[in-house]
Amino acid sequence: MGTSRPALLIVTHIDWDHAWQRPQAIATALARDFDVTVVSPVARRRSELSRNPRSRLRVVRVWRLPGSLRSASVFRLNNRLVAAQVGNLARHLAFSALVVTAPECAAWIENATVAEVFYDCMDDALAFPQDARVRELRSVLERGLLARARHV
Repeated sequence: MGTSRPALLIVTHIDWDHAWQRPQAIATALARDFDVTVVSPVARRRSELSRNPRSRLRVVRVWRLPGSLRSASVFRLNNRLVAAQVGNLARHLAFSALVVTAPECAAWIENATVAEVFYDCMDDALAFPQDARVRELRSVLERGLLARARHV
């Protein structure tokens, strides 16, 4: 990846090798014109994954503990754990723009300095089955993300 193209950071809540969805399609398409880095959590169920293409982009894997939607404590811990992993990347690379795909991703990149934030609200994250306290935490994160995002 050269330095002549703008750098774009995409932070997604799904494993890059999960079934091909909008985050992978957007990242792959934008890699034609941007230096794309994708932050993607490692899924627990590795046998259910495929090997999605990574040409012209960088995929950075982050680790989380299982149970984020069942426990507010695990949700908070995972946000701190992933933020520490992503924070180092965000401090050492300058990104022109940031794309975020879920409310919890906002906690992962809250200290990232970027010119533009895009919220790819691919699901109604608060409608999924989850602990009520987790839903409230995600709601707070989503409201902050909506306030920060230039485009949704």
